[in-house]
Amino acid sequence: MPSGFRRQIWISITIILTSTAVFGIFTWKLGLDVTNTVQNIVTAREAFATENKRQEIFVQLRSNEAEADRGIARMSAVIPEEEQLFSFRQWAKNLGVVHNVSANVDFKKSPGKLSGAPSIAYETIGIDLEGRTESIISFLRAVELGADRFLLGLETLEMARGGNGYRMTGGAKVFYRAKNESPQTP
Repeated sequence: MPSGFRRQIWISITIILTSTAVFGIFTWKLGLDVTNTVQNIVTAREAFATENKRQEIFVQLRSNEAEADRGIARMSAVIPEEEQLFSFRQWAKNLGVVHNVSANVDFKKSPGKLSGAPSIAYETIGIDLEGRTESIISFLRAVELGADRFLLGLETLEMARGGNGYRMTGGAKVFYRAKNESPQTP
């Protein structure tokens, strides 16, 4: 074999191996770029989906804002301010007169606050009612369902025969809007 032919074969093999190596490196680099691009697209889509979900929640909250304001106004109408509790005893006595019940109310403990609603507080009260069974039930229904000035939560009730009818004693919580304790800065 002539040496020129051998030389041609070595040059050809070198060119083929070099071309294969360059093509392999190029393909490997292209694969890495494609993988990075796909990862960037997936990350961007996740970010877009998260942002889209945040915007949907924001729009929903904005649409519920008016409804929440109406709910707060209704709650404010039912839950009195702290100063209005001074008239609670007289209110209970007057309601008792309407329902033919002798009603006495005593404030028992210091005020408490609801854990989920810091602007709502309560006073624990003792209730003492005397009258006919039907009258006492009518009074309790009026307190529970028809009270438009005070919101009460009955906790304990005990009923026993006494005097000219029945006597019911128990405990309850009367709720009110607490004053904001943090100082207001102008």
